[in-house]
Amino acid sequence: SLRRMAGNIKEVFNLAAIHKQTYYFVLDFDKNRYWVALPDADGNLSEEASTHMIHIKFSDKINLLDIATAKEKYSKGENIILFTPRGLLEKHLIHLRGGEKNYTLIISPLTGKVDIKEGYVEFTDA
Repeated sequence: SLRRMAGNIKEVFNLAAIHKQTYYFVLDFDKNRYWVALPDADGNLSEEASTHMIHIKFSDKINLLDIATAKEKYSKGENIILFTPRGLLEKHLIHLRGGEKNYTLIISPLTGKVDIKEGYVEFTDA
């Protein structure tokens, strides 16, 4: 659900700060899911290494549409939000569709707070 995703985002934001490590929040548009991982000692990222962490597949009722930053928008493949010990580098908007409605998750880079807005909110309006 949207609230679960918002809670997971805030949790990862806090984990990065507490453990002083960079966490990878991976949005997989092709498989309609997201997962979280830490890089291994060589800096590589693998889904297999993330099984002890968050790994969520959306139901058929919710679909990832895209993720937007001030500079770019992505809607295919895997896209990563880096949660560093100092927070996010920039604001992110995650757009989803649930049933007949669009929703936007707005992630604050300073606090990790996630606002859920009904509708497709463009970056310039967030």
